[in-house]
Amino acid sequence: MTHVGAFRSTSSDAHVTGYCSLRLPVRDLVRSTDFYCDVVGYERSGPSAEFESFIWPAAGAGPWLYLMKATESEFRHLHWEQWGDLHAPFEMFVDDLPALQQRLERAGAKIHSEAHVKGGYLTMGFFDPDGHYLFAVDRRGRYFGMKSQIEELLGRAFSEREADRLQLACAVTAAHDEMDVVQSILSDLRRR
Repeated sequence: MTHVGAFRSTSSDAHVTGYCSLRLPVRDLVRSTDFYCDVVGYERSGPSAEFESFIWPAAGAGPWLYLMKATESEFRHLHWEQWGDLHAPFEMFVDDLPALQQRLERAGAKIHSEAHVKGGYLTMGFFDPDGHYLFAVDRRGRYFGMKSQIEELLGRAFSEREADRLQLACAVTAAHDEMDVVQSILSDLRRR
């Protein structure tokens, strides 16, 4: 094995640039791999080995999920409770949270908190077959919170075209530009 000293840097800077994988202990590797791939929306990287399975998000970038078979004595949940709220070891973005909730319900997964707007984002908490608490956030960002606020200001529901425009604007706009998005959409709606 080559010692780290053999790899000298010419810079004093070192930065975390991303994550390569998240590790999750599971009791039944086949059951967990099927759940994450067939229900949640990950893809298999190939056939599972006897004690491990690499899967990755099917619809986007992000770290791989490394499912690792654990014995009953080795197994631990990675979530915790603080101030009366459950906290997940990681949060996942999804592109259609209501569709994910429907798939989870059809698969018999335990939903902890149904899809709801929290902090302006559509979120949901659920448990995997091993009882790990997981948290999903709709990738459409603040769309749902902003939509209800603007509809309240207008005194009416959005048309499908208006909802599509807001969803697109939220998907491509940073959070600090939200007021610009709201003002642009309101101006557009008032012109009609």
